[in-house]
Amino acid sequence: MMSAKMPTVPGYRLRIVDGNHLPASEKRLKPLRGFRGAALPGQSLVVYDPDLDLVVDLVPCEDGHAQERSLMELAQRQAQPGELWLADRNFSTRRILCGLHDQGSSFIVREHGRTPNPQSLESVQYRGRIEAGTVYEQAVEVEDNAGQRLRLRRVELHLERATEDGDTTIRLLSNLPASQFTPRRIGACIASAGKSNRCFSAWSRCCTARSSRWDIRGRPC
Repeated sequence: MMSAKMPTVPGYRLRIVDGNHLPASEKRLKPLRGFRGAALPGQSLVVYDPDLDLVVDLVPCEDGHAQERSLMELAQRQAQPGELWLADRNFSTRRILCGLHDQGSSFIVREHGRTPNPQSLESVQYRGRIEAGTVYEQAVEVEDNAGQRLRLRRVELHLERATEDGDTTIRLLSNLPASQFTPRRIGACIASAGKSNRCFSAWSRCCTARSSRWDIRGRPC
């Protein structure tokens, strides 16, 4: 029986999404045996609920060289109202952001340096501080393939300490309502979810290793 605990983000079912590759293998098909490098057997996209401590969806892919974001179209078809999706900059595309919004889901996605390249609607506004650093906000918008414009919030965190990649500034794109989520709360959501990363990584590696025995919804075949 699951123990009752306060949800990470009250009122929302949290979904943390990330891709994971199967490790390169020396066990290969005969046509590949003449190549020096080890073959990449495949990968998967894993959707994790930190409040349930469960993988709630898994998309396997036999192409180890495919982009993680190419698998997101299948995963986001299952997105529902009342869910909050968190994803890194690999998933920062117009198609993914507009797709989640069209499904009725909320999201906080780290902005990539080149995509989706949203249009600024106002100057950057200072919004205070959180434990991780200083918070700023800006209204932006993106346009989908049909020409429909989606207004988003860009929350910018100026970090006290650089990330493992050396980044001192992180930009987040979100469609969360300003009436319920201040920029500082959005930043705190990311910080709180980050505490689940180690557990999520362990789940992701486990499920990826078994992906050949799981179906599209993460159920054993």
